[in-house]
Amino acid sequence: MMSTLEGVLNRSKPRHDGTDCDCLHGRSTFRLVEAYQVKNRKLWRRYQRHVRSIVDKHKQHGIKPRVIDPPVGDALTRFPQEIQLDLAGNEILLFHGTREFDKAKDIAKEGFDNRIARSGGLYGSGTYFAAQTCKSAQYATINGVTGKASAHLIGTMLVARVAIGDPHYASVPCRNLTRPPTKSAHEIRYDSIIAKPGIPNGQSNGVQAHMEFVTFAPEQAYPEYILRFTEE
Repeated sequence: MMSTLEGVLNRSKPRHDGTDCDCLHGRSTFRLVEAYQVKNRKLWRRYQRHVRSIVDKHKQHGIKPRVIDPPVGDALTRFPQEIQLDLAGNEILLFHGTREFDKAKDIAKEGFDNRIARSGGLYGSGTYFAAQTCKSAQYATINGVTGKASAHLIGTMLVARVAIGDPHYASVPCRNLTRPPTKSAHEIRYDSIIAKPGIPNGQSNGVQAHMEFVTFAPEQAYPEYILRFTEE
C-alpha cells in the first residue's frame, strides 16, 4: 500500500491534459515516509448523510450535476479499486495539503472545517482541494510555496473523498463568498466551486495554473489517508 500511495503522489503531478507541470513541486519526485488510513465512524456517517442530501436535492429540483471538466487524472480515479465512489454525488478523490501534522490529525478526528481555514482565498472562505499533488504540496509545509519538503521538514497531505455535487465553474476570483452561488435558473445553490486552469486569477502570473476545488460545508469531505512525504 505504501508503494501504491507513493505512486499516486507521483502520477498525480501532470496537468489534466497529461503534460508535465513546470511549477516547483511539479519537478519533484515524492518519497512517502509514513501513511495513515483514517477510520472515523462518526465522520464517515456524517459525510454519507451529506452525500445523500446532495443527491436528494438534485432529484427534488430536477438538477443534473455538471460533469467535472477537465476530469480528475487516472491516478486518483483508479486508486484504489476497492474504494467505491458515489457517482450520483460527483464524489471524487482529491488532495489537501496542511502545514502541520497535528492539523492533519485534527482533521482525522473532527473533519475538514472551513470556519477555521485561512481567509482570503481566491474563490471564497472554503476548504480547498486539488487533483494535482504539486498544488497541494504548496501548502504541505510552512514554506511550501518556495521550498520542497525534506527530511528536516516533512510534508503532510491528505487524500480525501469530496462530494463535489453540482459545481459552479468560477470565471474570475470571488474572494467574498462564504457559500456557493445560486444557479441562475433556480433559487438553488451550487454545491461547490471549481476553478479551472487558464481563467484569470488576478495574481502576478495572470491565470489559474492548477485546477482547484472549493467546498463550504464541513461534512462535504471525508479524510481517507494522511500522507507524510519528502521530495527529491
